[in-house]
Amino acid sequence: MCAPRARAPTACSRPGPGLDDQANKLAGGGHCYGFSLVSLKFFDKLLSPLDYGGPSPRGLTLQGNLALQRRLAEAWAVQMSPQVLLADYLGTPTRCSTS
Repeated sequence: MCAPRARAPTACSRPGPGLDDQANKLAGGGHCYGFSLVSLKFFDKLLSPLDYGGPSPRGLTLQGNLALQRRLAEAWAVQMSPQVLLADYLGTPTRCSTS
């Protein structure tokens, strides 16, 4: 968590007690959204597998790859944003992904 300070750099600290556990419980039901979003970004060349330790997305490993784990967690968290939760996308997957 980060908090701005007057006339000082922003101060960041570890999440409050229980926040990590709460986030892990929420993510425990699946990771499809995060994997899908990251996969699409690799496909569209918006992410480079070189930044995650491999020459291609298929060559990446998840275990021990903190950068990739972090990217997947960030992508998963997007689905919890109000813009996604409140949005109704109707149509084919192709139409929804280009909206």
